[in-house]
Amino acid sequence: MKLLYNNKLYSFIFILFVIFSLIASINILKKYLLNTGFNGDEYYLNNIYNLKDLTFEKITSLPSQLYILFASIVDHFLHNPKLSTRLISFLFFLLILIYFGFKIKKLNTRNFVKVQFFLILLFVLTLTRQPFIGTSDFSAYFFLIILIIELNECFFKDSEMSIQKMFILSFFLASSIITRPTVIVILIVYLFSLIYIFRGKIFKFRLVNIIPIISIFFIILMNFGSLKNNGCIILDVKEVPKNEGTNWLERNYLMAKFWDEDKIPKSKWLSSEEVLEYKRKNPSAFIPKSNLDLMINEPRLYIKQMIRMFISANYTMFLYINVFYLITIYIIFKKSNQNKSFFNQNNSFELIDKNRIKLILFLFYLSVIFFSFLAVKLFEFRWVIPIMIVLVWSIFVILTKLKDRFVKIIFIFFYLLFTMWILKGYEIFLMD
Repeated sequence: MKLLYNNKLYSFIFILFVIFSLIASINILKKYLLNTGFNGDEYYLNNIYNLKDLTFEKITSLPSQLYILFASIVDHFLHNPKLSTRLISFLFFLLILIYFGFKIKKLNTRNFVKVQFFLILLFVLTLTRQPFIGTSDFSAYFFLIILIIELNECFFKDSEMSIQKMFILSFFLASSIITRPTVIVILIVYLFSLIYIFRGKIFKFRLVNIIPIISIFFIILMNFGSLKNNGCIILDVKEVPKNEGTNWLERNYLMAKFWDEDKIPKSKWLSSEEVLEYKRKNPSAFIPKSNLDLMINEPRLYIKQMIRMFISANYTMFLYINVFYLITIYIIFKKSNQNKSFFNQNNSFELIDKNRIKLILFLFYLSVIFFSFLAVKLFEFRWVIPIMIVLVWSIFVILTKLKDRFVKIIFIFFYLLFTMWILKGYEIFLMD
């Protein structure tokens, strides 16, 4: 233990963490932000419009309205739709770093610890790669992360927010939903988590309860064109066109089935044509009409997939934030009536700390289950990145209350594991 308290060793490990994380971050930036090809579902560039033809009705008639608007403004100067959409993701990345910079500055801890908090968030977010991809995901994460953190502060500090913040968070709630509808799952689960932790206490905050109502106004405003012309709001939901003769459920089901039977490699995704060919060759084969239909008729496959996805989600969470994730488990199960504790000045974690972590873990686990139920084939960790970042922030808040020597040990193990993860993925993170 004395070796771990050595300042020279601590500084050396920290410098290694910064060097390798910085190299990895630069290479990820080059591979994704400056990639001449495509990064996943970068079809948003097709919706960019000319500012000369800009009208409020046009802005509010497309999916991911704010994201496309900002990308169109940038493209007015760059004339490069692919790069423009990526730069908007990068812009929101810079904005979330500024937000956390202000939040970290207010924490009651030493400046060097604050610097470490900031760098950890910077590199964790960078290695998710989402800030450099031309999709609306990270823009929605920006709104959602701030929304959850600010609402949590209201509940855990047991204080009403200002009217100004209420309107801002209402706008953020609406913006997150219209920018990336997958956040709706997280928002629903977040509400369940709040009720689970605070019971009826959540309804005592008058201005907080108005936020969903005000957000409806913003959603209507941002969908003016679609409501006027189509009578409905427009959400950015990726669907298989009906004229292809299949849908996502059928494709996901057959992929999961073929993966489970080792008929295709896990890296292969079936096309609509391959699904139609299978249906033609196997007219009597079971094809689910809904997720519930699949669960009833092939429960073994569904349960296996759910278990696999749940394990994968937790393993990926550990890879990104390693010892921080282990600490959350420790906090949940640590008894608060112990007389001696190495971890806390007051001999135990406060109930508020336990509830803060319990809320986020419940949100994470339940979101994974919901997403896994919907996905069938594969859980994509990017769906829960906002929850991971909120969890990291919650750990930071708790670390400011712990003994300095314990915080130092946590940092050492985090840096070592994070650096090992980067080195293990050398070809992914460091090679040109």
